[in-house]
Amino acid sequence: MLGRVLGGQKSLRIADRIGLGLIMGVLGGLIIYLLIANMGIIEATSLFAILNVLFMVGGIGFGASTNWQTPVEAKMKSHIIYDPDEDDEEFDRQIEEAFKGSN
Repeated sequence: MLGRVLGGQKSLRIADRIGLGLIMGVLGGLIIYLLIANMGIIEATSLFAILNVLFMVGGIGFGASTNWQTPVEAKMKSHIIYDPDEDDEEFDRQIEEAFKGSN
């Protein structure tokens, strides 16, 4: 379920999705490991902890791949660069031409 939600987020970049998926997988796997270990259902070993984390990351990866949406590409913003030395001369020339045309 976490993977499906993460894969459907168009506003996140691909690197952000992968990073969040790994973080959520590690934390989720450790939380499940601690819950199961505290209940005494299965013997708590380091192999069990590693497998929990791997399965959680794999599940998030699978869920994300089934609901993957391509991220929205940000449009480049245009910037106006103002050079006072060159632009003032050009502006003055255009004003003088406009005044000469109106006379």
